Amino acid sequence: MKPLRRDLAAAQLLAELAGLAQPTARRSVPAARRARLHLLRAGLDERHPPAPLDPDRLRAGLGQRASIDLRWGCPSTLDSLRLLPPSLPHVVISEWQWAGRGRQTRRWLSPLSGNYYIGLACRLPPASARLSTLPLLLGVAVAEGLRALQVPVQLKWPNDLMVGERKLGGLLVELAQQRGELVARIGVGLNWRLAHPLRQQIDRVACDLSELMTTLPDRTALLLDLLHRLLDAVDALVAGRSGQWLARWRQLDCLHGRQLQVSQAGELIKGVADSVDASGRLRLRSGDAVRLLDAAEVRRVWPQSAAES
Repeated sequence: MKPLRRDLAAAQLLAELAGLAQPTARRSVPAARRARLHLLRAGLDERHPPAPLDPDRLRAGLGQRASIDLRWGCPSTLDSLRLLPPSLPHVVISEWQWAGRGRQTRRWLSPLSGNYYIGLACRLPPASARLSTLPLLLGVAVAEGLRALQVPVQLKWPNDLMVGERKLGGLLVELAQQRGELVARIGVGLNWRLAHPLRQQIDRVACDLSELMTTLPDRTALLLDLLHRLLDAVDALVAGRSGQWLARWRQLDCLHGRQLQVSQAGELIKGVADSVDASGRLRLRSGDAVRLLDAAEVRRVWPQSAAES
């Protein structure tokens, strides 16, 4: 295939992924060339792209519960949510990101490979109880959705989706005052397919759904299910039912009983993980003392036997 035709074919693919109208050559070729370069750098073959999401099914499935904006690419879904529409909740879905980020402003690699890059903005009452539990409730929502498909996901405090020692995805929550209201901007990243070159760029062992499942589900159906579960988690927080969800989080906790090294405010702390309290803070036990940590980062996890010895 000649380069121009190949680029136009890629432009059409990107338009289909985003549910856009037929692209014109003049407008789409530069973007398509950049996307093709991104695909090749990620070790992916543009001749075998991910199945496109169906915007009509997504909008019909969400109904009046949330509005949705489906894009083929953006800097990050969280940044896109800063320009909030009049109606909330609002969802931004992007097929790839070039400036995605995780906790501690780390870069979140976001190739055009079928992975989920989800942004969700919701209003929260200023007096919402236990706002600090929201990331944990959202983790439960995604983990339970995947476990319903027999994916053995567990949760690593505060926001990682894990299968064994491998990371499948993560969540990030930002709270902000927007037009006099408290708004939660929620980002979710979930690995669908990671090419080998991309895995080499990730600073921890990762996994994806393509290796965990014999048959991958319909991308649109799974995304719609996860969106409803995320909205259910927000509703539970607003209704004061976070305690029920924290009980479910504890059942999925992959750190419980393991020895950790945790960093908080420049201090390195060692102890044994002892679940979370009612505010979502990590309980770290050292002897008879228990530290409650709310803004910490888990730096190291020892095997189960290390905590027992």
